[in-house]
Amino acid sequence: MSTLELPIDWLREDEVKPAVLFQYLDKIIKQCSDVLESADAYKSEVEIVTRASAGRALCGIYYSKYESPKPAGIPLLLVPMTVTLNSPNSAQEVNYMKFSAKGIATDYVRTVESTSTNIGFGVAGFEDLLVGEVQNENSHEDNSLVSQSAKTTSTSASALQYIRIAKKVFQIEPHQLRLSLTAEKKAKSIVQDRNPRALECEKSARIFMERYGSHFPAGLHTLGRVFFNIADAESKSTTDIFKLTEAAVAFLGGALRIGVSGTEEYTNSGENSEETNTSIQNERFSHSVRSIGPPATNPVTFQKLLSYSSTWALIDRGPSTSYIPIWELIEDLGSEFREAATALKETWHKDEDLRQEKWEAEQNHLKRREEIEQRSKERILAEAREELLRIREEHLAEREPGLWEGYFPKNGKLIFTQNWMTRDDAYEKGIEKIMQDPHHNICRITYWLFQGYSLQCWRVSDDEPIVFEKKFGKYRLFFSELLFKWRDIVPRRG
Repeated sequence: MSTLELPIDWLREDEVKPAVLFQYLDKIIKQCSDVLESADAYKSEVEIVTRASAGRALCGIYYSKYESPKPAGIPLLLVPMTVTLNSPNSAQEVNYMKFSAKGIATDYVRTVESTSTNIGFGVAGFEDLLVGEVQNENSHEDNSLVSQSAKTTSTSASALQYIRIAKKVFQIEPHQLRLSLTAEKKAKSIVQDRNPRALECEKSARIFMERYGSHFPAGLHTLGRVFFNIADAESKSTTDIFKLTEAAVAFLGGALRIGVSGTEEYTNSGENSEETNTSIQNERFSHSVRSIGPPATNPVTFQKLLSYSSTWALIDRGPSTSYIPIWELIEDLGSEFREAATALKETWHKDEDLRQEKWEAEQNHLKRREEIEQRSKERILAEAREELLRIREEHLAEREPGLWEGYFPKNGKLIFTQNWMTRDDAYEKGIEKIMQDPHHNICRITYWLFQGYSLQCWRVSDDEPIVFEKKFGKYRLFFSELLFKWRDIVPRRG
């Protein structure tokens, strides 16, 4: 490695101490040196395929339409005689995924890493946790079963940025899909007696699929690496989930710069670093980096080390439509394996039916809960509107505001102002603005001699208590006494 590229943002850092800079440089040099010293020169394409991700290309996978895929730990196939590596159609993708709870992004990365499945596949195991759509140009999976998070508020969230780089693609030809001798022996043991009991067959079939998988991905496999930049966000109080996840995404944008404060921790499973940073507002962020591939803690070093095939991993095993059920491979072994194949097929379908029933029950429960919450929300909003109409009538019953001093939010964000209004119009427009967010919107109606009325409305924070300032004039505060977050500390309305 003759040159060492650095992240471009490092060149823009104005206040980085030399000691911190050299510390980061030493870390990158060590990461590169470790790869150079340990890199093995693979002698063939077959060796590259069979050694990437510890030979996972020869393993099956436990597949379900209703749960995340599960890895099989024992190779199902014999090493193929030949494999041809080709260039991928799409070499690089950078994108984001957002989740509605702390730690879920990390859990999802572990699922992708352990199964070598494509980003976006396996999301079905994370129902009600995904915020927004799965945006992945390389995804070939149907995520129609994936329900988005029903949560609108939360005290925590997580987000991940991934850099997916594909180096080569390959496919094991059908005539080379030969079961290993240990897999054949284990399959034959599923039906040991001539008339085995059904429960014993099911138990043996499940054990077999736990070890070898229920399906074999026979589609196009992809070699490369994925770099994950992960952020967990925690708020001191309940926060809008979309705002919280967007804050986590924004934090990711600067999380890799030099000088980010916090501690780092490394693990042996892939390359992982963690650090914590507290925002100047009300959120606390924890940042971690994970690399399925080169031992890198920044994207530039990650991409540089990808030039060594010894750092490649299996990052995609093709669409689930190309998965071959394991009982079909076993049935091809001959008539003596036919009963074992039947037992595997019936057991998997029986278990899949149960998973479908469970999934449908959970979806129905979520749908009922959403309907109840929506009806409750509509009822509360209707009550809040009726309350505002009642307050308006109380005010309109007076000739004009009777006080010569009033209050207005000092630390709110002004969202609307209008002058030269009639009294009726000011209250009507005030109701409209308050009902846009009755928990956080408050208005002030001001009477001006010879000029009519003016209306000003503010949106206040959910975390920082509202502060009022007294001012001379004829003012009335107008807000939802039922829903306004800080209603208990609002001074008199007039």
